[in-house]
Amino acid sequence: MSFKIEINPELKMKSDIMFKAFYGRKENEEFLQDFLESVLGEKIKIKKVMHDVRLEQLGPGEDYKQLKPTIIIAILDYSFINLPEYITETVRVVKEHREYEINNDVKYYYIELEKFRNKNPDMTKRINQWSAFLDMERRDLLEMACKENDKVKRAVENYEVLTGDEEVKRLAEIRLMSKLEEKSALDCAREEGLEQGLKRGKKEIAQKLKKQKIPAKQIAEITGLSEVEIENLKWTMKKIDYDEVKNHSRFFCIIEITTQID
Repeated sequence: MSFKIEINPELKMKSDIMFKAFYGRKENEEFLQDFLESVLGEKIKIKKVMHDVRLEQLGPGEDYKQLKPTIIIAILDYSFINLPEYITETVRVVKEHREYEINNDVKYYYIELEKFRNKNPDMTKRINQWSAFLDMERRDLLEMACKENDKVKRAVENYEVLTGDEEVKRLAEIRLMSKLEEKSALDCAREEGLEQGLKRGKKEIAQKLKKQKIPAKQIAEITGLSEVEIENLKWTMKKIDYDEVKNHSRFFCIIEITTQID
């Protein structure tokens, strides 16, 4: 089987827009179920997909003890856990008795796609087949997944149709513009922060020299500030909070879903 589809970088399956558009469709529920079963390692029945499982389970005045077990699958496009495995299930244990699990009504699974694509995974395993579909970075793995799993093959065909959907493309364009605007704003903020930091440093030096009764003219020659700026220096200056400008990594999608074990 040969793939000739052109994958739009903004319309890969690991894009939250594409993920929700694909798995949110009733006709694609069989693909979601097959994917979840490959992660959990057992048969399941999907009851309902919700944005916030734990809150929506409860009504006014109901006790949190009534919450049903929740499974959270975090699909990451970068390495998160400092271990070689790219699929990790986490549980809570007692520190002194690691064999004793506790409070595991909420269970987390992490799928790290960066680790996955850098390995030579066994493509006869369903979880690896769906990981190749979600990642869409290595076409050789995607091709093997389609040969091994007919559902993955049909999922790829449905994906190709969905990428031509005008509404999906419009949402992707909006997301791209949002990312570009965010990057531009961060770049401007960094440049502005560097300029402010440099000027702040000069003012701090000028303050110390001024305190030592050094003439404003000499201070101006040393710092590059004007004599007017030096004369107007106040002894208390507003602190610049550089932590306000950061470049954050993020989960590209976190899924919470209630399931019923058959």
